[in-house]
Parts: sequence; structure tokens; C-alpha cells
Amino acid sequence: MDILPLGSIVVLKGMSQKGIIVGRYVVLDNDEQKDYLAYPWPHGLSTDGNDGEIIQLGFNHEDIAIVVHKGYTDAEDNDYLAAVAKVMTDNTGN
Repeated sequence: MDILPLGSIVVLKGMSQKGIIVGRYVVLDNDEQKDYLAYPWPHGLSTDGNDGEIIQLGFNHEDIAIVVHKGYTDAEDNDYLAAVAKVMTDNTGN
């Protein structure tokens, strides 16, 4: 699995709202680990208007239906992803 760069725009399965990826390999408030964290596109960081809760989506790579735009990546990003992949492999034993 190729992890998408930050800034990638995706549509998730069963949804029409686009999301912009702002985090990778994240742990959500409920201690659930996800591949990505996204904010709604084109709004970005925003609240729901009721209780001020931030609207964000935590999801895994297999939840992506369409990659609308692939974000920027470079050698530094590739080094980061390699280091994270090593830690994840070491932690899971795979």
C-alpha cells in the first residue's frame, strides 16, 4: 500500500464529500488507530456549528473510493514514511 501524501484530496466509499488529508498514521480520541486524518474539502479546519466540535474524518486506505488529487511529496516525506513503516512493522511483527 502506498500511503498518500499530505494535501491529497480523496472521496471515501459511500460519501460524496471530498476530504483533504492532513495527517497520517494517527490515533483518534477514542484510541483507534487510522491511516489518515482529513478535513472536509474545500472548508478545511471547521466546526459543526452546534457544539463547536471540529469536523474531521479518520479512515484507512481501503476506505478511499477516489483519489481526486495527490499531494506533494519529496525525499524528506519518503524518509518519514519509511521510518514510520519500520516502526509499524516492528510493533506488529510483520
